[in-house]
Amino acid sequence: MRIGLLTPASVREFAPMLEGEKKEELPEGLGCSMMTALVEEFLKRGHEVILCTLDREIRRPAVYHGPGLTLFVGHYGNYGKIRAATFFYREIHDMVCFLKSQPTCDVYNAHWTYEFALAALKVKPERTVITIRDWPREMLHYYRDFYRLMRYRMAVRVFRNGKFFTCNSPYIQEKIKENYPSRHTIVVPNCINVKRGTQSLRHLCRQAPRIIAVNNGFFGRKNGEVLLLAFDKIAQRYPQVQLHLFGRGYEPDGEAAIWAAGQQVQGQIFYHGKVTSDQILLEMEKSDLLIHTSLEESFGLILIEAMLVGTPVIGGDRSGAVPWVLDYGRAGTLADVRDPMDVADKAAKLLGDEEAWKRISRHGQEYVKETFSARQVAGQYEQVYHMIMDGSF
Repeated sequence: MRIGLLTPASVREFAPMLEGEKKEELPEGLGCSMMTALVEEFLKRGHEVILCTLDREIRRPAVYHGPGLTLFVGHYGNYGKIRAATFFYREIHDMVCFLKSQPTCDVYNAHWTYEFALAALKVKPERTVITIRDWPREMLHYYRDFYRLMRYRMAVRVFRNGKFFTCNSPYIQEKIKENYPSRHTIVVPNCINVKRGTQSLRHLCRQAPRIIAVNNGFFGRKNGEVLLLAFDKIAQRYPQVQLHLFGRGYEPDGEAAIWAAGQQVQGQIFYHGKVTSDQILLEMEKSDLLIHTSLEESFGLILIEAMLVGTPVIGGDRSGAVPWVLDYGRAGTLADVRDPMDVADKAAKLLGDEEAWKRISRHGQEYVKETFSARQVAGQYEQVYHMIMDGSF
């Protein structure tokens, strides 16, 4: 099968699959490590993959080749308002021109309901399946700006013109049923490379536990204030506990640090800012707990990354797809993330019960491998692709 993928991607991670390309000489791409594992699995299964993605630094489109893989990288405009005002015209134009110059794919799979989906619908709408990875109206609710408004309008066009859809969680599937009842949607979750998981039995460090949180953004949907207030209460019970914060807004002089200082949040807090995905996994392995206080997630990839390395997770009991990703409390702990005391109580209870901690750690690892591995997810996509090709979708 020839599969066309239109998606953000971490381009440098494809270096081992390409011919004569050095990792450091490749563009970075827009970042999306799960696509690396998915493409690798498709190639193992004997499929040919044509992948279209974008990059901010590249000035003119580039094409790279490997056995069974063609990788196109187009330019992603540097100014968000210009991209939005033009409905991503240049990005879409470059991808469409490239794909029309290639042999026709059996199926085109566009990820997210924005520029990649609009490009695929211009190439072969009757063979295009669109994977919904966030809910545009919810994004507009939390980020009320021109950029999100235009993205929302793009998504409305995609929902109007698209025929085949998958989504990454039952939470998003319910959103589709409520708003587009005529659209049939199949759940295919996000995936992860399970080979990156730890094989050794993890142990809880009860004397000086280490908590990690990874977010891009502090206020609003990411709900960082509750995280810090909860940690203040945890630190009162465990004086040696540490909180390590990663992501945009969590720099030493970032929004989180400024807010915490103003609120006189106590405890050992370390602000690391944005780091690579490989660094995040290493930090996960050294941590005893991930606390994720986001108010809404269409999936929550960071949750399964923590679970994969055996780090228990606390997430919101009403935070979109989070309960499903945590197997409704069996592969993680659910809390009211609007209430700092509830988050602190759940964290303190878990850090004080090593048997419960180990049970959640083991179940989380097993659940990720059984449900979210690239092997499992690639098989589900294959079924969807065959349904489109034989007309049974």
